[in-house]
Amino acid sequence: MNTLLVGLGMMGSKHFNTLTSHNKITSVTTVDPNNKSANFSDLEKALDKKYNFAVVATPTSLHEEVVVKLIESGIDTLLEKPISMSAPSAGRICEKAIEKNVKVCIGQIERFNPVVMALKEQIKNEQVVSIDFERLGPKPSRITDVGVDLDLAVHDFDLIKFLVDKNIKRIDRIFSMNKHHCKFQIELDNNISTTITSSWLFPFRRRGIEVLTDDCLYKANLIDKILYQYRKVDDACYNMKRVWVKNEDPLTLQLNSFIKYIESNKLGNLCNCLSAKEILECLLTPA
Repeated sequence: MNTLLVGLGMMGSKHFNTLTSHNKITSVTTVDPNNKSANFSDLEKALDKKYNFAVVATPTSLHEEVVVKLIESGIDTLLEKPISMSAPSAGRICEKAIEKNVKVCIGQIERFNPVVMALKEQIKNEQVVSIDFERLGPKPSRITDVGVDLDLAVHDFDLIKFLVDKNIKRIDRIFSMNKHHCKFQIELDNNISTTITSSWLFPFRRRGIEVLTDDCLYKANLIDKILYQYRKVDDACYNMKRVWVKNEDPLTLQLNSFIKYIESNKLGNLCNCLSAKEILECLLTPA
């Protein structure tokens, strides 16, 4: 398969390594106006060639401009999250993809984190009471066009639907320090309560999910890929069990799923552009 990679920043470089090591991919053509190692500095020139699909890892502010050009060229595209800067922009991307019958998926990579997949399997037959997400750390210097909500909280808004497949009924939110710290209190169907805390003010990185069910408490460490289950024995003690998590690379899993989607039309765990648009609308809806 011949592929096109637009953007060679931090995430683009990771995608490049994943693409070039995949046994189904024969060539990777790169585009980046600010990287001399790229094959092209201009997307229009790169589009003279034919590709089986593209990966876009540009700044969010360029997503609509780039992906619409790819859709117009009939190229199925895996676009880094978030889908765009605004709900209207996301809507235009979705409308164009539907009009041209082009597959566009958004790289909500945490869906492919092995510990998230293991957690989803553990809770699928349990009654979920509450979910609490933490995504904390220093602000990345590379991010200049979005706030912490579109950089970090977007992951967890997506994981709500992915983990429990419930609709959001109400969202209360607090932003502080010029959108460097935010907290969301969310009510889902079945009275499931959810909190999302995202921050660029912490001195170290922490990524975690706690899920309370009617039977157990689950604590997931998304960085170290560790999942614990706690089950009450009586009023004085409990059992703790470490749940086995398969050690796999999320970017490779995501790429495999996207190739399968192109070949067989099976979406699997991927986030399509319509789902990403809904996530963005929830995230950006005024309180």
